[in-house]
Amino acid sequence: MAGQADPGGIFVQYRPRRWLRWVLPAGLAGVLLLAGVGFLFRTAVGTPESTVAAYFAALADRDLPAALRLTAPEVDPARDMITEAVLRSPDYSPPVEVAVSPVSAGNREAVVRVRFVIDDRRYEVEQVRLRRAGGGLRAGWQVIDAFGSIRLRAVPEQVTVNGQLVAAYDAAGARFLDALPGGYQVGVPDGDPLWEPRSVPARVAPSESTEVDTSLVPRPGVREAVERQVVQLLDQCAAATELAPPGCPFAHDLRGTTRDVQWEILRYPNLGVTAAGGDTDRPVAVVRTARDGEAVVTGTDPSGDRFEAAVRFPVTGTVTTSGGTVVFQPGW
Repeated sequence: MAGQADPGGIFVQYRPRRWLRWVLPAGLAGVLLLAGVGFLFRTAVGTPESTVAAYFAALADRDLPAALRLTAPEVDPARDMITEAVLRSPDYSPPVEVAVSPVSAGNREAVVRVRFVIDDRRYEVEQVRLRRAGGGLRAGWQVIDAFGSIRLRAVPEQVTVNGQLVAAYDAAGARFLDALPGGYQVGVPDGDPLWEPRSVPARVAPSESTEVDTSLVPRPGVREAVERQVVQLLDQCAAATELAPPGCPFAHDLRGTTRDVQWEILRYPNLGVTAAGGDTDRPVAVVRTARDGEAVVTGTDPSGDRFEAAVRFPVTGTVTTSGGTVVFQPGW
């Protein structure tokens, strides 16, 4: 027909461009590559959760350098207990069954929640803080709340922590000992001259303080040493010729001038030696009387008559050591 377009001029043969076949697969591969790089980047740099998990894994491996590399350097704990000897001791129980979950995270700071088990006891720490290590997004994370502590109470001058000697007191009194999370054995050293060796468990969680009381018990030989010293002191008092011998636990009240005063110990007191109760600056053993002693005094009264009187008396005091020797200090 005149004036109509030739259909052959409209419908041309479709020839697909071969290079387009590779655009979609290449684009998909690029996306996957970027995603993989991003995953590897996040893995290398570390998330707050993975950092805390790695910290607890280092404790499980008893790897002190690895654990400390993940802690914030401004949190500078006392290193008495944070040693390889303490961590590698068979008495150390690392946290197990560790589960970490995020709480909040920003560019510079983050908080996670941690659940774990120490010696069959379950713990949940709601907030463990972290911060970026250095600047930039490439910086990893470091744990701020990496340590707990042990508060010492009723312990000798030195304690053992997993077999290592640690000073228990400073100028302010009984110490707080910084510690890595985990279980410890805190005890009285075997060579202590005053207290029987014994140990108690202490479990430490991040940012928490665990109180430890070793329940001090004097050695059997301490009581014997105290009794010998008390008898010696009482015998010296009994040799006095006064109604109120100075520095002695007994006396007799009689007005006027007396003569020929003599003392005799009829019964020595029955003594008990225990650790002082309550908070004290230093460990002290106290002496208390379970049964009073008894002495008799005779003499001549002001009228010239003979007199005789029985006097009951307690004995109190404290016990310390000096150069390994037990020393009784009278409290009367």
